[in-house]
Amino acid sequence: MRERLTASAAMPDVAWAALLIGLPGLLTLLVVSIVEKEWAALASVLVGLFAALRVLWHLIRRHRPTPVPKTTVFRPFAPLRPDETWPRADVDDLVKDILNPGDKVPLVVGASGVGKSTLLNVMVRAKIESKVSYTVLSARYSTLVEQLRMSMESCSPLRPQVVVVDQFEQWLELIHSKALKKRKEDQKAFLEIVEQARGRPDFTIVISLRREWYFELAFLGDLIPAPQDVCEIEAPALDAKDDPMLAGIRRSFVDILDDENLADEILALLGPTGRLSPLQAQIVGAVLERKVEAGIDLDLDYFKEELDGVSGARDAYFKEVLAGSTRPERCLKILFALSVKNGFRTRAKLSTLVDSLYENTDEVKAELDYLVDQRLVVRPSSGTYALAHDFLGEFFNALSGSELEPAVRDNIQIYAAAYGKRSPVVNAPNRSQGHRRRPLGMIVVAFLFLLMTVRFFYFGLHWTIAGPEVARPMAGQLFDASFLLIFVPYAAWISYCGLFYDRLLVHLRETRFQRFLSIFIVFNLIVSVLVGALIPVAWLLGVATGGIFFALKMLWLSRHPELNRSARNRLRHYGIPTLGNLVIVGLLGVADIVFSVLFVSSGNKSDVSWWIGANAVASLMVTYSCLVLAPRHVSRESVAQWLGLIGRPGSKANEYLED
Repeated sequence: MRERLTASAAMPDVAWAALLIGLPGLLTLLVVSIVEKEWAALASVLVGLFAALRVLWHLIRRHRPTPVPKTTVFRPFAPLRPDETWPRADVDDLVKDILNPGDKVPLVVGASGVGKSTLLNVMVRAKIESKVSYTVLSARYSTLVEQLRMSMESCSPLRPQVVVVDQFEQWLELIHSKALKKRKEDQKAFLEIVEQARGRPDFTIVISLRREWYFELAFLGDLIPAPQDVCEIEAPALDAKDDPMLAGIRRSFVDILDDENLADEILALLGPTGRLSPLQAQIVGAVLERKVEAGIDLDLDYFKEELDGVSGARDAYFKEVLAGSTRPERCLKILFALSVKNGFRTRAKLSTLVDSLYENTDEVKAELDYLVDQRLVVRPSSGTYALAHDFLGEFFNALSGSELEPAVRDNIQIYAAAYGKRSPVVNAPNRSQGHRRRPLGMIVVAFLFLLMTVRFFYFGLHWTIAGPEVARPMAGQLFDASFLLIFVPYAAWISYCGLFYDRLLVHLRETRFQRFLSIFIVFNLIVSVLVGALIPVAWLLGVATGGIFFALKMLWLSRHPELNRSARNRLRHYGIPTLGNLVIVGLLGVADIVFSVLFVSSGNKSDVSWWIGANAVASLMVTYSCLVLAPRHVSRESVAQWLGLIGRPGSKANEYLED
C-alpha cells in the first residue's frame, strides 16, 4: 500500500506548471540546434527536456481512482434488514430479558465484531418494535444522561419504551478522562436515571458494551447482573454445527465460491481460535466475492499465496477502498484522525478535521463523503463524523504507523490530544483569512514568467547592460538558447518561492516586520530575475541572493519563542543546509562572473559556446534541486505537514499534555 500512497502524494498542480515551463519551444529548439549543429545550444535545450521529463514522470505516477466493485452477498459495515442478517439463536432469549427485566438492568456483553450492534439494531428491533417503542442510542455520549431523562419524560404509559445504550464503553471512556470529582458526579447522575427506570414498568434501559468493560459497571451496584447472568454474545463456534449463524455464514461463502470444501477450508482459516468473527467473515467474504465477479478461479492456494491469507484479504479490502478515492493519503489521514477521536470517545466536526489536517475544507469534505458512501465513516449527528466500527479505529491506527509520514501522524495525534490547543504562530486553517487573500506569490511569478518569455524570444534585441553578451540566437533571431538555460532554473525557483509564500507563509501569525520580510522574499524575486535578464553572466548569483533571504526567513521563524521544539528543529534542519548551499551557489556565481568577464568576448561564438556548456551544469543543478525540493516543501501535502508541525502546541500546552 505504501507505493500507492506515495504515488498519490505527487504534486499535480506544480507538475503541470513545470511541464509548461519545460515544453514550450523545446521541440523546435531541439530540431534547430541539431540542424544548425549548435551543440552548445543543444546543451541548454537538454536542460529544458530534463525538467519536462521529470515532470512527466510525476504525472505518470499520479494516482487515478479505480471504482470499488459492489458486492451483494457480503456488505461489511452496511446497514442490514432482518432478512439480510445471519440468524442468531440468542435473539429470543434477549427479547425475553428485555420485556421481563426483573430487578436487574438487561446487559449485553461481547467482544468487538461479534455483532452486538446488529443484534440490537436489527434482530431485536424486528421482534420487539410492534410491542414497545424501541430506541437505540449510539452517539452523542456527552449528553447521554440528558437524552435518557428526556426519553423518560416523554414516555407514554400506553406504550412502554425500551432505550438501548449501545457501545456503552464509549461513555465510560469519556468520563474516565475527567477529574475524579466530575467522574463521580456523572456516575451518580447515570445511576439515578437507571434507578428511576427500574421503578417504572413502562420504561426499560438496556446496556450493551464490550466484554472487557463489564467490571467498570461496579458503580451501578446491585442493578447489574452477575457475570453468569448477563446476555453474552459470542462468535459462532466452528464445531457448533447446529448454530444458525454459522450455517448462515457458511451458506454465504458457498454461494459465492460454489465449492463447499473450499468454503469450509477458508472458514477454518477465519477461525483459528475455534470461533468465527462475523465482521471479519464479512470483510474477507467481500474480497472473495469481488475476485469471483472478476473471473478469477479461486482455490485455497490462491487464497493463501496471492491474497496472503486472512490478514492479506482483510488488508486488500481496505486497499481497494483507499484506491477508489481521488487522494488515498488524504483519506488515510482522515481515517487516522477519526481513529484518534474514537480513542478519546469523541466525535469529530468537519472544522476539527480541517484544523488537524491543514487541508482544504472542500477537499476534506469530498473525501469524507466518499468514506461515508463506502460505509467506513458515519454521521452520528448533524455536522459530526465517526468511524463506523471500533475495529476500524484499531486497523487504521495501526496502518497509519506504516503508511503516513511520522510528522503528519504526530501532528494529527498531538492536536487531538491537546483538545484543540495550538501554537499562536499559525492561524487555525478553517478560520484563517489567508485563503481569501490574493495569491501575491503567484501573481508576481506570473509577471516574471511573462518577462522571461519575452526575453527568451530574442528578436535581435540586446538587453545586456553589464558583462559580456552571451546571447545565442537560433532560427534566425527568434530564440535565445543562452537564456533558455537561465529561464528553466529561474522558472522552477520562483515557482517554488511563490508557492511557499502563498501556501505557507500567508497562514502564519506574524508581526509587521516578520510579514514585511515574508513579502520581501516575493518581491526580491523580481530583482533576482532582472539580474538574470539584464546581466546574464550573473544569473547564478541572482538565484543565490534571492534564496539566501528565503533561508534566513526559515531560520528567523525557527527562533519564534512560541514555537514548539519539533518545529524549531525541523525549520533549522531545512534552513541551515539551505543557507549553506545557497552561499556555495553564490560563490559559484561570483566565480562565473569573474571567469566570464576575463575569458568570454561579447558575440564570440566559441566563447559563448564554452559559456553555455559550463553554465548548463549549474542550470541542471538548480533545476533539479528545485524539482526535488518542491514536493517536499510546497506541495499541498507538505504544506499541511509544515503547518501542522508549526501549529503543534508550544511549551505550555506540552506541559499540559505531560500532566
